[in-house]
Amino acid sequence: QCGKLKCCLNYELSGYEDARKYFPKIDSPLKTAAGEAQLFKTDVYRGIMWYGYEGTGTQALIPVPVERVTEILEMNQKEQLPDELIETISYRSENRLEYTNGAGQESLTRFQKNKKKKKKHRSPRNPRQNS
Repeated sequence: QCGKLKCCLNYELSGYEDARKYFPKIDSPLKTAAGEAQLFKTDVYRGIMWYGYEGTGTQALIPVPVERVTEILEMNQKEQLPDELIETISYRSENRLEYTNGAGQESLTRFQKNKKKKKKHRSPRNPRQNS
């Protein structure tokens, strides 16, 4: 409200500290089968930690939820390596969804009307203009 950055930071500090309590302390990179991933940044309010594999820099950052980071840290302590930072789940549905008309209206072009072309009205020529 006052337009000063220091005031806003002090206002948000308590909420930031409360949210930060649920984040694990990161002392070393996360180890996966794909390699070691370094922590680049943390989004405290969204609960996401951004990791990148060695050699890729900040060009290919991967958002990892805090719960998954904690899970990987526990696996690393047991000397287990997950395949990836984020588990990929493929959903394959055998039932194909199709469009159903719930409103009972059939035509998608029902609001389009054929517009008649308007006739151009020519203004009568002024005989004085030609002289």
